[in-house]
Amino acid sequence: MYKKYSVPGLIGLLLAVGFIGTSLSSYLVSKSQVRHTLVEQGLPQTGDTVYSEIQKEILRPTFIASMMARDTFLREWMLDGETDVTRISRYLHEITESYGMVASFLVSVKTAHYYYPEGILKQVSPNEPRDVWFYRSQLMDSPYEINIDVDLSNRDTVTFFVNHKVFDFNNKLIGVAGVGLTLDSFSRLIDDAQLRFNRTIYFVNDEGVVTAADRGEKSGQLSLSDMTGGADIQAAIRSRSIMPVQLTYQRDGREVIVSSRYIPELNWYLVVEQDDAQDVLPLQRIFYLNLLISLMIMIAVMSSIFYVINRFRRRLENAAATDPMTGLLNRQAFGLVFRQAVAEQARQGGDMAVMLLDIDHFKQVNDSFGHASGDQVIAFVVQHLRQTVREMDMIARWGGDEFFILLKQCNVAQAEKLAEKLCRAVERHPLQMDAGDCSVSVSIGVADYVPGESLSLVFARADKGLYAAKASGRNCVITGE
Repeated sequence: MYKKYSVPGLIGLLLAVGFIGTSLSSYLVSKSQVRHTLVEQGLPQTGDTVYSEIQKEILRPTFIASMMARDTFLREWMLDGETDVTRISRYLHEITESYGMVASFLVSVKTAHYYYPEGILKQVSPNEPRDVWFYRSQLMDSPYEINIDVDLSNRDTVTFFVNHKVFDFNNKLIGVAGVGLTLDSFSRLIDDAQLRFNRTIYFVNDEGVVTAADRGEKSGQLSLSDMTGGADIQAAIRSRSIMPVQLTYQRDGREVIVSSRYIPELNWYLVVEQDDAQDVLPLQRIFYLNLLISLMIMIAVMSSIFYVINRFRRRLENAAATDPMTGLLNRQAFGLVFRQAVAEQARQGGDMAVMLLDIDHFKQVNDSFGHASGDQVIAFVVQHLRQTVREMDMIARWGGDEFFILLKQCNVAQAEKLAEKLCRAVERHPLQMDAGDCSVSVSIGVADYVPGESLSLVFARADKGLYAAKASGRNCVITGE
């Protein structure tokens, strides 16, 4: 072991002797500059970045709540007497599911009903402390407000709500609608920011309670009073200044630099802190890294070469296995997938079937609208294919407008139903193209896989079904014998 490292160690020592004088002076100057930059730029800029990302996080639910408040259906349903609750329930359910919200709601001024995706949650009351937000929202000057509160419909989970006034067509207030997000989104934001900037980031409220931190911390259970230097931080940030507030405190004999700013949208304080040793430490490492700089360069170069070669190899393999236009398997790669599926069926048992799909009158589309439109038609059919088949099924682009699908754990009757569903889905949705609307249909041949037969044999039977479907007028499914 000693002989193994003696020559690199000697070279490192010689390099260290040559660089130690300049490195030491550079370290002292750099240490002073790093601390100055950290106080004046680093932490404030981190706070600015996180604040900008918070505003982006807030923008989407705010836009959705605004859209709901101006929705003609929602307002007309309220003005018509709020009679069919199932209609508004479906509407709120669609908002929740389509936009990835954890909650959506509507509260009526007239009936005081609190509607949510499951129906009527409750009737709000001015005497109920948990309903104060509704009556406050009616009196606010702004059309909407942001509110951090517990969500009764979601097991009292602390939730970020956007409450937006709803007016009728004569500008009379008739309700408040909005959506909610869990605070996990802020925790994810903090996780990402801490990883990028290598700094401790968290939010606190006026009482000094940590309202949002990284997902490793328990928000709502920590207080600045329990943290070293927390009292100093709480006293400094109470100014509610949107400009960064700077202070330092001692922790374990080291100086910690803190930057804080008030977030008016949330009524929280954003706190960014860092031990200056974190930035000084890389400067200290320079002394030791110089000793092994030659070795590090060699490792970096070799790692880069291996990375480029492996990446290039993976790209070649991927290009060889997939169709560049659709991203589906190509015919060559499908053969390997088929053999693997056959081996899997032999071990596990079960049925297997195939579909051979062809786009009807595809040549006419190319001739009438051009090849670019033909590509749009292919992409349109592929989209429906992916939406119809299961994740376990394999799709391959077999030719220009032909697609071959392997259906695992699926008998021929089930394959026929799936193919028929696909036919109808394509038929019911005309494709909107730059050159005009285009009706698209497909013909499909179906065949079951007989254990022991080759890919060419099962393909031939599916091809017979496809040929029969074409001969029968297209836009249909026929099983090949």
